[in-house]
Amino acid sequence: MHEYTPRQRAGFVFGIVLALLNIPGAFIPTGGSADSETAGPPVAVLVLGAALGLLAAGLLYLGYRNKSRGPVRAAVVVLVLIALTAAPAFFVDGVAAWVRLVAGLYVLATVAAIVLLFSPADDRVTATHADTAR
Repeated sequence: MHEYTPRQRAGFVFGIVLALLNIPGAFIPTGGSADSETAGPPVAVLVLGAALGLLAAGLLYLGYRNKSRGPVRAAVVVLVLIALTAAPAFFVDGVAAWVRLVAGLYVLATVAAIVLLFSPADDRVTATHADTAR
């Protein structure tokens, strides 16, 4: 077990916030049928996103509390799956520009959280710097 760096702790917070942002989506109306101009994602996708969001947040909390990397790795897989549910916004015709923007920002935020979670520990960076100073 090891202590997490400030970057890794920021990744935990960022990842949990991103995961929890999926929960309200399950309660937002999708805008009608698939034939409608304002149709949103299917309800099943929204409910799946909420469930995966709860799972990812729980795994990140468990990984942080137990200082274990296994739940963190599992949470990253779940976060990637959630981000993949945003991918149709880029390929489906008739999606509003603001929806594409939000989907893109969500994917970028997910990548940022993953990078922070897997940032190297300070002791490895310090050891590398000490080795090159000699």
